[in-house]
Amino acid sequence: MIGDRSNFLSLTAFDGGSVAFGNDKSRKIIGVGKIGKSLSHSINNVHLVDGLQHNLLCVSQLCDRGNHIGFSSDQCLITNIKSGDVVLRGKRYNNVYKACVLSLPQNHLTYLSALDNDIMLWHKRLGHASLSLLNKLISKDLVVRLPSIKYNDDKVCDACTRGK
Repeated sequence: MIGDRSNFLSLTAFDGGSVAFGNDKSRKIIGVGKIGKSLSHSINNVHLVDGLQHNLLCVSQLCDRGNHIGFSSDQCLITNIKSGDVVLRGKRYNNVYKACVLSLPQNHLTYLSALDNDIMLWHKRLGHASLSLLNKLISKDLVVRLPSIKYNDDKVCDACTRGK
């Protein structure tokens, strides 16, 4: 979550939803987008929260993306489980751990980004297009940044199955 609109690489308006905090206050979510140094080195699904004064990372989402998070009395380390590399380091100030994502080298931000070569991601991005259509788009180079890999027709999307 972030409160400053200028930090976004891309931002989509979001109508509805709010975030509740420990002091029984809540703030409205007004957008969802990407932050980072570039589109290929970014953190996805970041919420723009009206009036939020600090940027907040969700520990459970970082763990779900293959990271281990360790807290000590003076610092926090986020480590990639597969490679063992330190992805992000935060220092403790009073009761808050602070980390600066933008000060990291670009190669470290890849651990926090979404996979762009996931077949189902592109299937959903392109309006649940058939996998044979995706192969045609690749062969004619009609979509910018669409990875040039061969898509097999053996995967089935749950939403498409329910829709049919």
